[in-house]
Amino acid sequence: RRPIGVTIVGPQAGEQIALWSMAMANRMKLSAMSGMIAPYPTLSELSKRAIGAYFSPRLFANLWVKRVVRWVQRVLP
Repeated sequence: RRPIGVTIVGPQAGEQIALWSMAMANRMKLSAMSGMIAPYPTLSELSKRAIGAYFSPRLFANLWVKRVVRWVQRVLP
């Protein structure tokens, strides 16, 4: 899936819109955007959280994925 339009409204929307502008101009997929690593945490991390929220229901709808995640959470502190 690729974003076809984005609207961000708020005090620091300019900081957050850059990632989405680049993604639309380069026809990037959401999965590619979610793998971006920022040099330091900024408000642009909100975009990654939004993308993660989009993928979470699809990812965790699979019973096997849920079981593996639970197992990893128990094994790793």
